[in-house]
Amino acid sequence: MTRKMLVLATVCFSALAFAGKEEREFRKNETEPAIKKAKDDYKSACGADLNVTVPWDELNVDLMRSIRNTAKNIAAGAVDYCKDADSKSAMKPLKAIVFKVGSSKIEYKDGSVTIFAEAGTSFSFDRITKLVDK
Repeated sequence: MTRKMLVLATVCFSALAFAGKEEREFRKNETEPAIKKAKDDYKSACGADLNVTVPWDELNVDLMRSIRNTAKNIAAGAVDYCKDADSKSAMKPLKAIVFKVGSSKIEYKDGSVTIFAEAGTSFSFDRITKLVDK
């Protein structure tokens, strides 16, 4: 019995160690650069800083992929949306994007959009503008 538990613990530990490396690499090479680009493009296009919060310790690669895709949508969408003074002004209240793990949904309150990330989903910048630009 003790030997079976030791083998099981070793297999589980090995699987977690592999997943940790994969997650670190995906975070560094994919998700963080996409978030940086989203922040930079939002500032350049919409004229305001955007703080982005990500619960890295709660994420696997599938969730990071969803966040990466949403960040890419924000970068592209901000450039398209904030082309005129009225649109820039309408987006000024947006100060933060907060990613959380949960069933796919999006909420806006007090200058912060909370995006509940679910594997296989992403949100368009249009979904964000519909909440902020009223």
